[in-house]
Amino acid sequence: MITIRKAETSDAKGIARVHVDSWNETYKGIIPDEVLDGRTYERQEKMWKGALAAALEDRAIFVAETDGGEVVGFITGGPNREPDKFDGFDAELYAVYVLKNAQGQGVGRKLTNSLTSFLGEKGYDSIMVWVVKDNPAVRFYARIGGRPIGKRTETMGGKEIEEMALGWDISE
Repeated sequence: MITIRKAETSDAKGIARVHVDSWNETYKGIIPDEVLDGRTYERQEKMWKGALAAALEDRAIFVAETDGGEVVGFITGGPNREPDKFDGFDAELYAVYVLKNAQGQGVGRKLTNSLTSFLGEKGYDSIMVWVVKDNPAVRFYARIGGRPIGKRTETMGGKEIEEMALGWDISE
């Protein structure tokens, strides 16, 4: 059974493992190997320790944890970082990753519901997310009401990567 709960500072190592491993599982062949190889557990753990210690009131990080205490997914979000660009979308899902062996069990939906409930309680009405266009998660976002609201191109490891912004109402 998977439990969704607010992340604690002690979850940094588990979140880092999910972040690195899920990038390798999801983006192999989409993002250059040199970028994927540069993501280490140590670097990500340090970043997540800082994020978890900051504990900002209008942001949240949730983890999906097995009965055995293994973190198999996480989600983080808060205020939209580009509110002028996406008028009408006041919140942003910054990142959500679920290990491949935990996918297809409703973990992503439960994580997203936890985040949107938190954001709804904070007074947010709608949410958006940036996603790599070739990421299979685009279908997940469409199933939960995400619709295209923008696009951009980022350069990673010398390769141009297309991203799309999807948005939906939190009440959906």
